[in-house]
Amino acid sequence: MCAATLKAQTWNCGAEGDGSNNLTDINIPATVTSLGLNTFQSLSSLTRFYNHAVNPQPVGNVVFDRTDISKVTLYVPRGSAAAYKAHDVWSKFIVVEMPE
Repeated sequence: MCAATLKAQTWNCGAEGDGSNNLTDINIPATVTSLGLNTFQSLSSLTRFYNHAVNPQPVGNVVFDRTDISKVTLYVPRGSAAAYKAHDVWSKFIVVEMPE
């Protein structure tokens, strides 16, 4: 199992992720404001994505290019699942609220 946690500071995650096929978990702090093109591309082992932002970040379809996000569980803050399910891209995940 391989996991990645982005640092808890405000930043913009740039383009062209590394396509690490062993990455199973991603943890995004609430301070991340946007994700660049192909940031999480070709992640065939990804199973859990934790997004701590109450409001979904703006992302386009190519952020998760060649990653089957329909099989990935997206954990979001309590009370924010509806916003993620209404989003064009985030709604393609299996959206689950994190326990308190």
